[in-house]
Amino acid sequence: MADSVTLGFIVSALVIAVILFITHTLVRTDGGNFLNIIRADYWVPSLSLFQFLLWTIVISFSYVWITTIRIFEGNYLFSTAIPSNIFLLLGISVAVPLISIGYTRSTYKPDMHAKPPENLPPFSMMLKNKGKITLNRFQMFLWTIIGVVLYLSVVVGTVMSADAFVVSLPDIDPTLLYLMGLSQTGYLGGRMVGEDKKTAKTVKTTKTTSEQKLVIQTAAVVFSESGEKTADVAEAAPAPKQTRKRMPEDVRKFLVHEQGHSRDLQDRLDIAIDKAEIRGFPCYYLVGDDFYVLINRGQICGVGKGSQVDIMHHISDARDTIGEADILQV
Repeated sequence: MADSVTLGFIVSALVIAVILFITHTLVRTDGGNFLNIIRADYWVPSLSLFQFLLWTIVISFSYVWITTIRIFEGNYLFSTAIPSNIFLLLGISVAVPLISIGYTRSTYKPDMHAKPPENLPPFSMMLKNKGKITLNRFQMFLWTIIGVVLYLSVVVGTVMSADAFVVSLPDIDPTLLYLMGLSQTGYLGGRMVGEDKKTAKTVKTTKTTSEQKLVIQTAAVVFSESGEKTADVAEAAPAPKQTRKRMPEDVRKFLVHEQGHSRDLQDRLDIAIDKAEIRGFPCYYLVGDDFYVLINRGQICGVGKGSQVDIMHHISDARDTIGEADILQV
């Protein structure tokens, strides 16, 4: 019995490790990273996807371990009895990311790059909103870790005490399942009603002989990368729809070449501006990894900094002030 348990543990650990290594190797062939599997739109790490991945690995490992124990004991029939609470857990783990990502896409309509940005958001962001850790996210993370640890303990106790010939995958305690379900409900509720949105700042430009001066014109709250508020200004009337107008060369030079951007980002800004002018966009946003610029009739009318999630919050709320505007990722 002890030999079967030990050998089964080694084999199952190797099987899962080999699968993860092969997957990581395949993803790395095009410069990717396996951990990006838990990143959702804007390449922001998702707590619900993290939980889904963690439980997938735990259940897979437990099933392979128990199956190999049965094989080493001479029972070559696969166990078909999967506990009902396991099905419920996996169903919840699938449903929560779908609902969360669907909410993000329907609300903010993100345009995700095919390739990751130069500076990926840190994994700690899955616990934060506006740069601050939130209770609903921490609670979901806490019960996920507790649930995994307790379930693995039950699996170990089961394989050590049960008849190895007929050992099967243990069920999850219903109380633990309810607590995890409540934490995920709190997480989704916090996302849909508890994450405050802020209005985007818009500004107008006036020229001097040497530079463009940005003059604040509308209501806004601008957030730095840490999520701290940096400015509040007064509200302005909605901007009327305007006909197409090309960006003046001095404005373009100020925006693209005088902000300390890398050469690659300058090229992407130039391409995005050209694309907007070719398509005749009168009003549009240029959205980078941690900043946005609002362009209206060739003039800079809005600027801001923050994470991509915060920026999309700002843009979504600003529709009531400036109307619809196209979004160009750079």
